[in-house]
Amino acid sequence: MERPRLVLVMLLGLGLSNAVAARAQPFVTVPGTVSHYTANGAYLDSAAEPPFDRNPRISFDARGIPKVLEPSGYEYNPVTIAQWGLRGETLWDLRRERHGRADATAAALWLTRHQRFDGAWPYEFSFAPAGMDAPLPAGWASAMAQGQAMSLLTRVARRTSSRAMARAARRGLLPLEYSVRRGGLVVTFGGHKFYEEFPTQPPSLALNGFMFTLVGLYDVGRIAPASAAQRLFRQGMATLRWALPLYDTEEGLSIYHLGYLTQPGQPLHQSLYYHGVHILLLRALNHVAPARVLRRYADRWNRYVARKGDPA
Repeated sequence: MERPRLVLVMLLGLGLSNAVAARAQPFVTVPGTVSHYTANGAYLDSAAEPPFDRNPRISFDARGIPKVLEPSGYEYNPVTIAQWGLRGETLWDLRRERHGRADATAAALWLTRHQRFDGAWPYEFSFAPAGMDAPLPAGWASAMAQGQAMSLLTRVARRTSSRAMARAARRGLLPLEYSVRRGGLVVTFGGHKFYEEFPTQPPSLALNGFMFTLVGLYDVGRIAPASAAQRLFRQGMATLRWALPLYDTEEGLSIYHLGYLTQPGQPLHQSLYYHGVHILLLRALNHVAPARVLRRYADRWNRYVARKGDPA
C-alpha cells in the first residue's frame, strides 16, 4: 500500500494558517515546558499567549467579547472565547492581574448564557477542516470547545461560587455522551471512542482537540466527582493510550488528525506548531493520569523538537 503523501505545515505565531484548521480554532495554547497540571490553577501555559487585541483577525464586541474574522464576517468562536478567558484566569492566578480576572469572568458569563439546550457551544458559521473533504454546516459543535469551556467554567465557578457556571460545566458533558450520528461529539474508531474536535463524516480524529477535551473532563471531574466526567475521562484516556501510535511517524513528527486513515487518499497533515501542543498536552495528562505510553511518546516527540528546533 502506498504511503500517503506528506504535507508539512509550519504555523507561525498563534497558528493562523488555514492549513490545519486554525481558521476555526485561531488560538491554541503556545507550546511550552509545562509538565504538571492542576484543575484549580494556571491553565497549561496560556499566560504565554500574546494579548488577543494585538491580533488583526480579532475584534471585540460592545461587551468586550472577542470575535474572529471569518469569510462570513466577524463571528463568535467558542474556543477563542474560552481561551481568552483561560488566559485571563491564568494571569489572575499567577500575577493577580485584575484585567485577567475580569476577562475570565466575562468569558465564563458569555459561555453560560450561550450554551445550547443540548449542552453544546455551537459555531454559527460553516467550516471545512483542512485535510478532510467533509465541510461542517453552521451550527456544528466541537469537543475541543466543550473541553476548554468546561476548563474555564470550573475555574471561575470555584472562584466566584457561581452555581450557574458549575451547572453549565456539567451540562457541557452531554454532547460527549452521544455519537456524532445522534447529534453528539463521539465516534468509534478501532473499537475505541473518540471525542471529535471536528464532527466530520467520516471522522477526522484531531489529536490536539481530543486531548484538550480530556483536560476539560478532568477539570469537571474535580468539582463534580459524582458526574459522568470521571467516567468519560477514563474512557478517553484509554482511547488515547491505544491511539497514540496512529499519530506517530518514523521520524517522530506527530500527525494532526487521522484523515489519512478515515478518508483514504488524504495526505498526512503535520505541523511543527501543533507537534509542540501535542507534547504539552501529553505531559499534562501524564501528570494527572500517569501511563508509560504517554511519557514514551512525549519524550519521542520532544526528541524530534530537539533535533529540528523549537516548534513555536
